[in-house]
Amino acid sequence: MGMTLAKSWRALCALALLAPLAAQQIVLPSLRERHASAAVDSMDWFVSGFEVVEAGLQWDLAAALKDAQEVWSSVRPSSPPGTGSAAAALAALACVRLEGPVAAKAWSERVGVMPETASPLVRAYYHLAMARLLCVQGLHAQELRDSIPGQACADQVGSYGLRLRAAITTMKATPQRSLVAFRRLLDEALAGPDAAEIELFRPWLWIEEVQLAFGDGRLDDARRLLGLIETAGRRDGNRLTLAIALSMRASLARRVGDIGDARELMEAALATYTALGDLKDMAGCDDAMARLASDRDEYDLAREFLDRGDGRIRDRGFTLVQDELLKTRFRLAVREHDGDAAAALQDELDRRAGQVAADDKKLAEVRASLAKAEEDRAAAERQLQAEHAEADRHRADTRIVGLLATGCVLAAFAWSSWRARRRLQAANRALATQVREVRRAKREQAALEARMRQLERAESLGTLAAGIAHEIGRAHV
Repeated sequence: MGMTLAKSWRALCALALLAPLAAQQIVLPSLRERHASAAVDSMDWFVSGFEVVEAGLQWDLAAALKDAQEVWSSVRPSSPPGTGSAAAALAALACVRLEGPVAAKAWSERVGVMPETASPLVRAYYHLAMARLLCVQGLHAQELRDSIPGQACADQVGSYGLRLRAAITTMKATPQRSLVAFRRLLDEALAGPDAAEIELFRPWLWIEEVQLAFGDGRLDDARRLLGLIETAGRRDGNRLTLAIALSMRASLARRVGDIGDARELMEAALATYTALGDLKDMAGCDDAMARLASDRDEYDLAREFLDRGDGRIRDRGFTLVQDELLKTRFRLAVREHDGDAAAALQDELDRRAGQVAADDKKLAEVRASLAKAEEDRAAAERQLQAEHAEADRHRADTRIVGLLATGCVLAAFAWSSWRARRRLQAANRALATQVREVRRAKREQAALEARMRQLERAESLGTLAAGIAHEIGRAHV
């Protein structure tokens, strides 16, 4: 069996070399160039550093941890508030996947408290890193307390990249409703100027749709989507999505009874997770391969895989993975009819199940409070919309009344003006008549005066003629 594992391991290493580097050779260097060209200690310097770490989380966890540590060590008192906490949270996230929760504890303690003066941009990076850190450790109830504020901060910032990353992180709260929102946001972002960059988020949508297809029994749809995810992962150089696609394809192959194909796909997934450095999922692949070996009654090989998985995560704090390995050991003991081993493993699983039940109860309580908060918010939004609609109707009514009042005033003014114009026109006509009468009277008076002057002259002439005649008559006498 040891030789079988060695051969498998050589195959895994060979498969790891097949993962393309093209996209990451473009994305990471461009991010590093932007980071190097930014003014040290500026907001752009820290944000570009955070993005370098985020890219590394999907390609090389060791490099991501190193980059996060360098950003964290560069924080000064003059640095933007909260950048130290955000950098420590990203370092803890890389460390927990690379080395386990125990090793990441030192980074978690450096996170500290996010200051109130931190910008929404820094808060978004911090909360989303903390939510994923808690998710890896299986602390899903606490995870929601960071993922929801992270979504709110990302929405406030408005960056599509941050908003999509936040949507992926909050998917666990309300999976189907969150998936609809994520699909709508992705379509909106793809219509913008950064479509090429946003396209890198599409495989995460397909991953969620594959899980729904699995649940609904739509295996052909799941197979088609997994092909798209694998193609995109190889094209983009995203080892994380590529490994997820390969492990899901292995689960699909096992579901339809093709154990040989399932084992090859799981070996490829393990090789990809190994290249990424994701210790938790490497152990998860060991567990899956043990179950595949058990399906073929290869019990010794199954125990080798389980021992290898235990060796990876022993004393590292991966509680959930340890639980899965124990369950596989229990099923293996049952198949081998080893009652004593099965009873001991069942006791250990029962002991662990008590803690899991308590955690599940907390998670249910958090989800219930989240659902109530969403209902309250929805009710408040409906009330606000109703108030806005009422206000709009009131404004519309006010405008109508104002328009009517203005119309009445204008009509009254127009009527008054019309009557005034009529009176003025009548007065002007009367005045014109009077002027004509005066002018006619003046003309008649002038004519009478001229006639009187003529009569006076005639009378004077008559008087003069009479006087002359009298004088002539008296001369004759």
